[in-house]
Amino acid sequence: MGNQSSNPQKKNRQDQIIVSASKVKRKCNTSSGISSGLGILKHVGIKVVTDENEEYVIHHTGYNGDVVTQPAHVMYGEGYEEERITVRNQITIRDAEYAGGKGGSYFGNGTCIGVADKIQKRLEG
Repeated sequence: MGNQSSNPQKKNRQDQIIVSASKVKRKCNTSSGISSGLGILKHVGIKVVTDENEEYVIHHTGYNGDVVTQPAHVMYGEGYEEERITVRNQITIRDAEYAGGKGGSYFGNGTCIGVADKIQKRLEG
């Protein structure tokens, strides 16, 4: 009887609420995973921490890809940079992916940079 506070189940990744975020950048990699060596080309995404204390990065995976959420470590690498974002709108990961243009084309979304900018704008309110 009484309060049954057994181990509560975690929320599905898509339903987790973003509580803090950063814009992250690193040198672009070629399809083979090797750094392009071109310092001006950066891959950009939004690293988030959720209400389940999980860290992910939301980014566009490239020309034949889409807006996805993956473990944050996929963005670490040569030339890694991070810039904090003030989160005023606590939205779900699903909401952030669609704000970034999930389902749209790479160039139609303004590449990974445009996707990150749209998600940042939504989080900042």
